[in-house]
Amino acid sequence: PEWRTTIGCCLVGLGLLLGLIFCCCLHAVKVAIAVVRSAAECMIDMPTLIFQPLIALTVQMGAVAVLLLGFIQLMSVGEIKPVSIEEYAAVASLNDVNGVFRTFTYTEDQLQ
Repeated sequence: PEWRTTIGCCLVGLGLLLGLIFCCCLHAVKVAIAVVRSAAECMIDMPTLIFQPLIALTVQMGAVAVLLLGFIQLMSVGEIKPVSIEEYAAVASLNDVNGVFRTFTYTEDQLQ
């Protein structure tokens, strides 16, 4: 049918257009290849650069661990208050009632 021929011609035209664009961008591709080669030579000359992401990851994970410990200590400042099932059901949906019910209460100084 005619629509298949039309779609085929459009796709051939699109392929020719993309080929022309890629030929015009040949210089940029050559520059990118040269940059990758230079980076590979730099990594060969200084192999310690390979460990830089591992060092950064270690420092960031250490910072996250310290921050989590601080957050846990901050949460533990409050007083734990048991909540009855009636009090909990008053503020929660009935499908959500299960487990042990506890809440943290804080003074005004602790909240600021």
